[in-house]
Amino acid sequence: MNNIFIFIPVKKNSTRLKNKNLSKIYNMSLLEKKIQICKKLKSVHIIVSTDSEKIKKISLKNKVNEIRIRPKKYSTSKSTLISVVLDYLRYKIKKRENLAKYIAILPVTNPFLKLETIKKSIRILRNSKKINSVVSVVPSTFHPYLFVDIKKKIKFNKFKISYQKKKFDRSQDRPKTYILSGALRITRTNYFLKYLKNKNSKFAHPIYDKALSLPIIINSKESHDINNSFDLKVAKILNNINSY
Repeated sequence: MNNIFIFIPVKKNSTRLKNKNLSKIYNMSLLEKKIQICKKLKSVHIIVSTDSEKIKKISLKNKVNEIRIRPKKYSTSKSTLISVVLDYLRYKIKKRENLAKYIAILPVTNPFLKLETIKKSIRILRNSKKINSVVSVVPSTFHPYLFVDIKKKIKFNKFKISYQKKKFDRSQDRPKTYILSGALRITRTNYFLKYLKNKNSKFAHPIYDKALSLPIIINSKESHDINNSFDLKVAKILNNINSY
């Protein structure tokens, strides 16, 4: 797996759960767990992008390849993920260092993402020459046909799905639907280069190519994202369910 940046964004502050990225559900923090998983990949370059000296020390202790102490403007609650990635790429180019062909963005708050899922995603992208991104998706527990609008009275079929209603009377008759998961996104580095001049920390743009992406289907446990104290409690329960 040569020529791959494993990009782990880990900022100091979080609005909904204090010290979220250093929360523990194993005998180690979410950050340490993610680093340990990534180190099992062969020939990758692991980067931790952070604004925290404490996170820097933990990352050094766990022997990541590189730590990017990002500017403060890329570490606020309004900073976008693509602005953080672009900051790193500009930093590498300024130092005249080589860029990897792919960037795999793996947040620490999805602690159950499997190593084999990461490997499979990389293989998919490498073998799909005309595709720029692989993104994780998870089966949806709610079908879009069930969404309603309640501004005045209940308005059914909010998205005006044109299928015959009788096909949706039973849940087993509804076609499978999926939603995006932030657990894994791998993209060719060239996709980002056209946005390098944009230094706006609030730059809103996908970190994957919407027009040229393939999915990697993961289960709800792999997709579980820790954003608040309830999510953390659920993660601790899921960690003890090996058969999930």
